Order: sequence, then C-alpha cells, then structure tokens
Amino acid sequence: MARYLADFEQAEEPGESFATALLLEIPDRDQITQMTSCGHPPPLLLSRGSAVTTPSLHPAPPLGLGGLGQSDYTVDVFSFEPGDTLLLYTDGVIEARDGDGGFYPFERRAAQWTEASPASLLHHIRMPTTSPPSTTPPAS
Repeated sequence: MARYLADFEQAEEPGESFATALLLEIPDRDQITQMTSCGHPPPLLLSRGSAVTTPSLHPAPPLGLGGLGQSDYTVDVFSFEPGDTLLLYTDGVIEARDGDGGFYPFERRAAQWTEASPASLLHHIRMPTTSPPSTTPPAS
C-alpha cells in the first residue's frame, strides 16, 4: 500500500491518500470471530429482540498512514450466536447526511429491524420512511 501511495500521491493533497480496511475471519463451525481494523468502522452485531452491540475494537490507523508509528495490528475476538446478524458497512453510510445536514441514524435504524432477514434488513435500512415491524398480532 505504501509503495502504491508513493507513486500516486497528489501534490495538492499530501497525506490524503489512504484506505480503511476491516479484516474478518468467520469460521464455518465456530462462533468465535477474529477481526482486525485499520481505521474502518466496526460492524454492528444485531441480536434478536432489538439488541445492537459493536464488538470491542483496538483499531490501527488506516492503511497508507503507516508513518504514524503503528507497526503491529491487534486481532480482536468476539462471538455471535446462531440467529444473530453481523452487519458490515462502509463509512459512507454513517457519514451520509440529510437535507438539513444531520447524519444518517444508522445504528438506530438497524436496531429497529433485528428480527428481519438479511435482505429485509438491508431494504429497511435503505428506505427512509419505513417503520419497524409491528409485534402486536392483528385483531381478530
């Protein structure tokens, strides 16, 4: 990464060429996940019943900012249960703003849909006017 950035650094924006990264190992048969973050937002862990947590992170600087003294990377370990959803996203989602300049309430939106399938969850997060599913059964 450093060699690539050295070749393409723009004189008018020195130090602005970097990339965030999130590396995850999610084994097929184990509930333990390993994660290394290089300046990237952490995933959200959605558990049924509206529980949203962010796995504890010890992030390193973004790739390309190696001059900041970071020479090693921490591997964070966490687990999630069957039925939980690990929601990965880009920083563009949390930096999006509405017409008034307010940030998109990503975590709050995701927390409304912990019971949804992955496809439905993504649909609801993208749609600004949707409401959470009703937990009250219809009247007979």
